[in-house]
Amino acid sequence: MFITDIEMPEMTGLDVAAELKRRKLGTKVIIVTTFARAGYLRRALEVGASGYLLKDARAEDLAEAVRRVNHGIARD
Repeated sequence: MFITDIEMPEMTGLDVAAELKRRKLGTKVIIVTTFARAGYLRRALEVGASGYLLKDARAEDLAEAVRRVNHGIARD
């Protein structure tokens, strides 16, 4: 599992998720971001992210997202 931000210096989190999907590594990606825009969420899902969480979410929400993605539970 890989947890990443959308905005990073070398590659965006969306680029990372897309590259992992392209390589067919089976790595699950959760994107944590400050952007609550539907376009970012849609793009994240298109490139293969398994989760998308806002940075102001509670720590318990992040832990639950990690558990759910790790166990392959569908997004709500």
